[in-house]
Amino acid sequence: MTEPPSGAGLRRATAIDGDMLSCWLCRGPVVVQALFCHHCGAVQANRDLDHFTRLGQDRRFDIDLDLLHRHYDRLQRALDPLRFVAKGIGEQTKARQQLEISQEAYDILRDPIRRARYLLGLLGIDLPEVVAAQAGSAPIELPALRLALGRAQDPAAIDRVANQAAHEVESCICEMAAAFRAERYQAAATCLGRLESLEEIAFEARTRRSASTAPGPSWTGGPNNVKLDGVVD
Repeated sequence: MTEPPSGAGLRRATAIDGDMLSCWLCRGPVVVQALFCHHCGAVQANRDLDHFTRLGQDRRFDIDLDLLHRHYDRLQRALDPLRFVAKGIGEQTKARQQLEISQEAYDILRDPIRRARYLLGLLGIDLPEVVAAQAGSAPIELPALRLALGRAQDPAAIDRVANQAAHEVESCICEMAAAFRAERYQAAATCLGRLESLEEIAFEARTRRSASTAPGPSWTGGPNNVKLDGVVD
């Protein structure tokens, strides 16, 4: 095997062949995606993998969420800190790092908004540029929903806005998924911007609904039913 050119060795000091690296412990060959060394069984250092590859998914918006959860669940069991109590500090640290990045990847991929934003980033789509190009041309349902929420004074009215926002969110996700499948990434980015606005409206509606049903300040809720005025029943 020839020596890598100057500089390449700094970037990939343990490169072997293409997608092969060497184990940090036994120096045996290990594929990039491997969590454990094929030879000594040591947990490997975190590799520069995208979240889809890390969790066994194709790089696309439409993913199998059940498969995603099962893959992540296997990773959690394999990287359980209790399995590394008797190991050295090196393996303990690498296992913790692998678990943390796997948690981050799972949290992003299971959420359609974060998954879309991440995937568009991998595809090189400039989201701020798309958003700027769409400024002033917001779909009609957004200002209408904001106006309806601003006028809603009772729980029933807030619920109607929340339900409408939820319906629009589901419709927007379907539209965005279709755009990804057709490789219309600018359209997918536009859908993402609308989806984020709809989620903001839905969140505000949920917040206002929770506040409207919060218990009044007349009781402390203690075991002796002590009122705020100090009278005990």
